[in-house]
Amino acid sequence: MGAELAVHPQPAGQIGLSHFADVIVAKLELELGVWVIIGRAAVLNGDHDPQFVTARIVHDANVIIDNISLWSHGSTRHCLAVQGTLKSRRPETVVLACNTFSGYVESGSLIAFKVDDAVP
Repeated sequence: MGAELAVHPQPAGQIGLSHFADVIVAKLELELGVWVIIGRAAVLNGDHDPQFVTARIVHDANVIIDNISLWSHGSTRHCLAVQGTLKSRRPETVVLACNTFSGYVESGSLIAFKVDDAVP
């Protein structure tokens, strides 16, 4: 079997984040099958106070595949990585979403590899 690959980088520049509202950074449309999905984003806590910075891979309108939240000191940047597998029986939309109280995200990307099977 040949490998199938889906990649979506964030457009160049920064996307503002505020009030812990999830912002979609990258989106993939995946065909049915079994997928290994990897995402990453640089998230800056632009507030002077410590806050959580979060990245997650989500599908099917709010089903979380993977999630990471870090406690971030004021005015610091973190590269957050998320990964997981998805067994889809129909085409799926998968997104990388990030949030913090006040800051921005940049360099976000999602990559998915279609595989024969994935064992939990």
